[in-house]
Amino acid sequence: MDRTSQLIDIYEKSGLKDVLATNGKYFDPRSNFSKLKFTPRNAFRVSSIELWDREEGPTFRVHYRPVAPAWLPETLNSWANVRSSNSFGTDFMGDPLVPATALAELLRAKR
Repeated sequence: MDRTSQLIDIYEKSGLKDVLATNGKYFDPRSNFSKLKFTPRNAFRVSSIELWDREEGPTFRVHYRPVAPAWLPETLNSWANVRSSNSFGTDFMGDPLVPATALAELLRAKR
């Protein structure tokens, strides 16, 4: 299911719009995920937010570059409802607005 409009709504309501500029959107019907991309040169190296439709339920992903500051994945991985993480992203279960808002607050504090 194309969740691009839902991602844009999350981007605006969470406050991410105030700290990250978008650089396009993407939907892959084969993998069943929607992505809102950010400009590659942002200071935090956050590359996108994504919504995945998975068998176990919808997943919200914060995708970051391998060169992201160490505090970013460390902080994200300490939050509630982390489903999984790896060297380029952290996945969350539950309401995607919760981690998106927390991310916006974190990035504002780090400016």
